[in-house]
Amino acid sequence: MNTFDFIVNAAVEDHILSLVSTLLERVLSSSANSVFVPASSDLSEFQSIQAPSISIRDYMTRIYEYGSCSATCLILAMIYIERLMQRESSLMLNEYNVHRIVAVASVLATKYLDDLQHENDYWAQVVGISKQELNRLERLFLSLLDWNM
Repeated sequence: MNTFDFIVNAAVEDHILSLVSTLLERVLSSSANSVFVPASSDLSEFQSIQAPSISIRDYMTRIYEYGSCSATCLILAMIYIERLMQRESSLMLNEYNVHRIVAVASVLATKYLDDLQHENDYWAQVVGISKQELNRLERLFLSLLDWNM
């Protein structure tokens, strides 16, 4: 790959990161006035007690940069989230659950697609939750999708 290809690829990946972040921001703003009461106790596992102070755009940038998550993985993560929302009709993304759902979907997408894979110890540091919680949420996400990736 020459320098021009690298610059073009980096620009495309940055654009995809921006598009995916904007999409999630719009979903969050459209559900900002909705109260989320999960019908399933499983879905409540993704809820945090308080909304993280980091914006979803900055959070996704963190995952992209420190997790070596490619733009393709970000797109696949959004597909996983869409599948989860289709299967679990009571799931509404909000400021209390979106970070954890994005984190788990991104970890799963990276494990599925990318050659470079980090251990969950590392991922837990990147996404800001304990390794035990990440492991539990990863199993739950997979279970909710019937392990169909």
